[in-house]
Amino acid sequence: EKLNREIVAFDDAHPSPTAEELEQRDDIIARIDQLQAFQNAYEDVGPIFDCVVFNDGNTWRAAIDTDGDGDFSNEKTLTNYRDEHEFSTFGEDNLLNYVLNIYQDGDVLSIVADAGAHGTHVAGMVAANFPDQPELNGMAPGAQIVAVKIGDTRLGSSSVGTGSSRGYTTVIENQCDLINKSYGGASAFHDRRYRNDRLASEIVDKFGVIFVASAGNEGPTLSTVGGPGGTTSSLIGVGAAISPEMMKAQYAVREGQREMIYPWSSRGPTLDGDLGVDICAPGGAISPVPNWTLQKTRLMNGTSMSSPNTCGGIALILSKLKQEGIAYSPHAVKRALINTARQIPDQSPWAQGHGMIQIDAAYEYLVNEVNDLDRDVRFSVTGPNGVRGAYLREPYENNQPVETRIKLEPNFHEDADNRDKVAFEMRLNLEATEPWVEVASFINLVYGGKTTDVRIDPTGLEPGAHFAEVLAYDADRPDAGPILRYPITVVRGIEVGPESGYTWHETIDSGPGDLNKWFFTTPEDATWMDLIIRRKDTDTSRLLLIQMLQLVKDKASPTRKLTEWVRFDDEDEQMYSMAVDGNRTLEIDAAHYWSSIGPGEFEFEVRFRGLRPEPSNVLIDGGSLVTRFDVLSPMRDAIISPSGSLTGLRRSIRPSESTIRALDPVRDRLPDDRQMYENVLTYDLSLADEANLKIDPAINLVPHAWEEYEGFLWYIFGENGELVESQAGEDVDISLNKGDYTLKIQIRHDDPDMLELVNDAPIRLTFQLDSPISLSFTRTPDEAFEGGGRFGNPELETGASMPVYIATPGYDALPDFAEPGDLLVGSFTIGGHSELLGSNSRPGGWPVEMTIPPEPIDKPEPEASDDTQDQADPVDQIREDIRDLKIAGLDQLMDADHAEAFDSLANEILAEWPDSLQVLVKVMERAVHIADDENPNTQAIITASQAVIDAIDTDELAAYVGINHDPDADDFDKELDERMTEEKEALIDALTQIALALGKVADADDPESVQAFDEALDRLEAWTDLEGDDFFELRLMRERLHGRLGKALTLLSERLESNPDKALYELRIELLETIGWEPWAEHEREMMLVRYPPAKPLF
Repeated sequence: EKLNREIVAFDDAHPSPTAEELEQRDDIIARIDQLQAFQNAYEDVGPIFDCVVFNDGNTWRAAIDTDGDGDFSNEKTLTNYRDEHEFSTFGEDNLLNYVLNIYQDGDVLSIVADAGAHGTHVAGMVAANFPDQPELNGMAPGAQIVAVKIGDTRLGSSSVGTGSSRGYTTVIENQCDLINKSYGGASAFHDRRYRNDRLASEIVDKFGVIFVASAGNEGPTLSTVGGPGGTTSSLIGVGAAISPEMMKAQYAVREGQREMIYPWSSRGPTLDGDLGVDICAPGGAISPVPNWTLQKTRLMNGTSMSSPNTCGGIALILSKLKQEGIAYSPHAVKRALINTARQIPDQSPWAQGHGMIQIDAAYEYLVNEVNDLDRDVRFSVTGPNGVRGAYLREPYENNQPVETRIKLEPNFHEDADNRDKVAFEMRLNLEATEPWVEVASFINLVYGGKTTDVRIDPTGLEPGAHFAEVLAYDADRPDAGPILRYPITVVRGIEVGPESGYTWHETIDSGPGDLNKWFFTTPEDATWMDLIIRRKDTDTSRLLLIQMLQLVKDKASPTRKLTEWVRFDDEDEQMYSMAVDGNRTLEIDAAHYWSSIGPGEFEFEVRFRGLRPEPSNVLIDGGSLVTRFDVLSPMRDAIISPSGSLTGLRRSIRPSESTIRALDPVRDRLPDDRQMYENVLTYDLSLADEANLKIDPAINLVPHAWEEYEGFLWYIFGENGELVESQAGEDVDISLNKGDYTLKIQIRHDDPDMLELVNDAPIRLTFQLDSPISLSFTRTPDEAFEGGGRFGNPELETGASMPVYIATPGYDALPDFAEPGDLLVGSFTIGGHSELLGSNSRPGGWPVEMTIPPEPIDKPEPEASDDTQDQADPVDQIREDIRDLKIAGLDQLMDADHAEAFDSLANEILAEWPDSLQVLVKVMERAVHIADDENPNTQAIITASQAVIDAIDTDELAAYVGINHDPDADDFDKELDERMTEEKEALIDALTQIALALGKVADADDPESVQAFDEALDRLEAWTDLEGDDFFELRLMRERLHGRLGKALTLLSERLESNPDKALYELRIELLETIGWEPWAEHEREMMLVRYPPAKPLF
């Protein structure tokens, strides 16, 4: 605003401005533009605080200068939170609390603050204690909480396992009774198959801690339950339910529906057949949230809420058991919860587990039904390869009766007395809950376990999902409920064949809260499908949760899954398409959200499609000219119209360094005194241009890596050590500017030998191409060889196939940075069934890749021989070679220490070759080289530069360069052109050095020095344009010497965009201070700590 007023005042005072006055006006405008540019580019990198760590003689303590005034006397001094339970707040303007932990004798300060409101909300549900407002209390008011932060703020609160491992140690150190983990993710692997689930199980089985975890919020399809809640049998996995009372109180609906499981609550079974969800609990609550939210409480819902509801309830049970002196174990508590849970009508076992938690009944069970024989024993039942249940989902699994052998086993604590194992004996009655399952009636169970066979006959079951259990009861106490449960899930799909045109449809009446499920056996040749939903009624708005899922072996459930919330208002039809594999089960769910009003009528239509290429992954050999694949249409007539492109370049880079070392012996030591180790892999990246790319560390792509290792956090650092990016996982999209980068990834494990396995693990970079490379598809190899032709739209009859040819893109079409060993990647489609509603191509298409061939060799054009050309005198040639060698030697003598040797050699050359421009240039370069801030060497630079200028016939040079010369002309003199080019470059260099030398000693308060500099610039400008990077320093000098600091700032900012340099940033700060823009100068000083950090961040 002030500058805008200056412009108005300037214009009033200078109605007819001179050229110099216009420069002044332009400078004011430049300042306005720069202020706007700074505002537009402002980046809030978060607070930057000074921290002090010290030892007071007894304890390590630390303080943070939260107000940034450099005065620590008004700051709160803290030590490790667990020692004194003290916290502080970053400020009244944000109300964000923090605690401190100090490690490694004061070398590491950990500042712990919220990454979100989730943890406080969960903790409040367990143990909030408001004596004056008991309605705000948690389930177990006043229960003591040990807070363990596992969400990484650098990753937006995602976890890479490090926090969990450290948390397990904290649990044991603090002798915790219970763990609540409202956290998790999808997993393809079960129970104790890999390390991380074994660690979680160990906390329960070895250390006796009860572990409650959320089932996940990825439902409603089957097998969406996550880990560790659903994948680890020692834990208690909890689904989320909602009651009519919750609907009214929490969501302010006028009318509550029936009790039900939330539609998005994850469902079992796990991929190895376990039920996955053990019990359910209320999955929503109005609970305390942190002060920085500026709210006292907040409504949240999810299995993250049902888990602490359960954990708080168990805390009540344990409190009473301890008060009464009644012994318990995690396994007895879990069995009590399961055997006393209340079934919710019309809700599946995969959703609710064994039912709604009943705290009072579970307590009575532990008091009356658990005895010394079974209390401390963990009973397990497993099938072949350790699976925890039978899951017959795919058509090839449920098309005939199945005989499977199960093992029932009592598992004792590792420290148990061997005599207790010898003494153990339990007679078990077995029963199957459904007639299609058969099992023996009785076994005698002793230590070491007992096997028996189970027969499952799914062949008579209707399409849909079916559940049964094999239950084992203590024959002496059958009223105590099952000791063991072996869950069995059978899924039978609807067959959709050619008689229906591979199409199915059904019209349903669906009320609020209804969950409609259909299972399909995808036709053997199907490659994608369409789901079409039509609303038939028009009463009111409808909200549906649509989910489709097909499982892929050894991959987590989201691999092939589609989830959409669909609101039907004016739109009466929606369509979704998804790629599928043939002869596998596809589940489609439509959950009518419970808050909708009244029932609605919907029509669902499913269409399977089967057009496909053979092979399905097409690889173009860059060394070939034509690639063939075939198109098959096994299900119906189809129009073939292939189209595709290569959109990315994939490159693999091996680590330049890998370092395995032991981590902090205090912070990173697991229970049982096991030391954690890390392997930090370092990769060097060099980008010639700005790039958008995906980064995939190879270790992250191994299917079981996330279950076996932890860590996976990676950093990208710039050339100056500044942190550019921090991420974890695979398939991460980032944008990087031109330059050199270092990527470091940390992998953690308690076995160094496991870390040795990843020493050479590459990273995979996939660069997004600026312009996709279109592929040319033809119907004959001749057309492809000749560069392509029009493919047309031929029709392919049912059951027929057609060859398709791809012309290999020429080398000129490839990206400039492509190298042999790289791989071009993309996708293609092949057409579809144009007469059908829906997608005409498989969603996502089909993958296509191309290897990079060697670069073509340049073939020199033949030149006519000139027999008349004079042959060079060998003696003269030798003299010139010796001269050139001496001139090259001058480069080794540039330092001031070699002044005498440099002068001697230069004079020696000039004595024999007095007109040697190269030597004069070297003398000039040395004068510039030895100059510094204390000795600018101005006169020596000017003298040497003038000697270069004097050696050049500038009139001859001006006459030559003033005319264009065609190198293809018959009279073109190549030798003369090369000499003129060399002289022009030397002249410009010499004039530049004179101007720089004068500019460095010029003073804005000394008009004569400024005039000398301007005259030098004028002489230089007579020979070249001063725009461009080569003359940036001179242009900047000119603006500063003439007091045009706004224009100088503009030059600096533009330069920094293409060449971020520490010295230039510091110069910009100096300019900002001179102009008087102190707030921006302070911001830039803070940004320097970000751009050029004194140390790299810890992992």
